[in-house]
Amino acid sequence: MLVPWIASLCGWRCAYGATAIPALLVLVLVAVFVFPGPTARSSDAASGTLGTVLTTRALWPFNLMVFFSYGGYFSFATFLPAFLVNVLGASVPEAGLITGLVTAGTIVSWPLAGWLSDRRGRRKPFTVFSQAASALACVAFAFLVPVLGLTGAAAVALATGSRSAA
Repeated sequence: MLVPWIASLCGWRCAYGATAIPALLVLVLVAVFVFPGPTARSSDAASGTLGTVLTTRALWPFNLMVFFSYGGYFSFATFLPAFLVNVLGASVPEAGLITGLVTAGTIVSWPLAGWLSDRRGRRKPFTVFSQAASALACVAFAFLVPVLGLTGAAAVALATGSRSAA
């Protein structure tokens, strides 16, 4: 969310270079605080090969869902800033902030949805809801955002990222 703003202050090289800071911070946190669970064994890791994933029929619906969901996500991440600048008249930092709201929402909603589904013991309702909300978000961006302007774009972007938590 801050890359366009940083780029407007000190250039794109500085902005993209600054993205290494949180990545390195997370790297240190993972290296220091994440340990294998009591049942983790090196032989368990070998069973999770790409071949195993591709030949397990039960995973195919999930794989297709992720494929199409991330396709939509990356469409938002790559096309939305240009749309906001060229069609709605946003500044580059505003477009970056609004686009970043999609990811900001997922930072909260994905762990929350995981926690809720673990507590309920059912994952399918959360997955179905999330997919339906993703489709509605696409329709909202297509038909509502051009009418609602930048404020509406920000609200829809945040709702798009937060869809998994409801």
